[in-house]
Amino acid sequence: MDGKEITVYDKHCLSLSKEEIEANLAAGKPFVIRQNNPKEGTTTFHDELYGDITVDNSQLDDMILIKSDGYPTYNFANVVDDHTMNITHVVRGNEYLSSSPKYVRLYEAFGWQVPVYIHLPLITDENHKKLSKRSGHASFEDLIDQGFITEAIVNYVALLVFMMLPFLVARRLKEALIHYKYLP
Repeated sequence: MDGKEITVYDKHCLSLSKEEIEANLAAGKPFVIRQNNPKEGTTTFHDELYGDITVDNSQLDDMILIKSDGYPTYNFANVVDDHTMNITHVVRGNEYLSSSPKYVRLYEAFGWQVPVYIHLPLITDENHKKLSKRSGHASFEDLIDQGFITEAIVNYVALLVFMMLPFLVARRLKEALIHYKYLP
């Protein structure tokens, strides 16, 4: 990426002895807590729109769960928060597909039920950049303030939803036909 080398955590602290860990803690060395993902095998999760997605575990990094300041990262807090709030369905933009395998591994490590995932294509502005609260696209009210009429906003969102329905219906129909042995 622009001449910069992408580095991946090499798990070097995973082999520290108990004595080395205690010495580092006593010396006040900063530390983080990471998710220890296997490097072999695969992780599969299901997305209601894209179906089963399998990722080679060698592609998963050991993401940081607790930062050196003692606070959880967004990724860790997101999983814990969704679980404690009994979230059963997660609907989000498809830019988060790549983080889902790590989330699934966290849910499984805790023995928690993985929520139903639905990753949707992004809604973009006229410059093909995703709509974002950082760009003034935070709410229905913002669009009204920008001069859009209510019916146009509702119509646009409805069209986006209805564009996805054929994919969901077609996949469900195929599953039903397979289940009832009309398709191999």
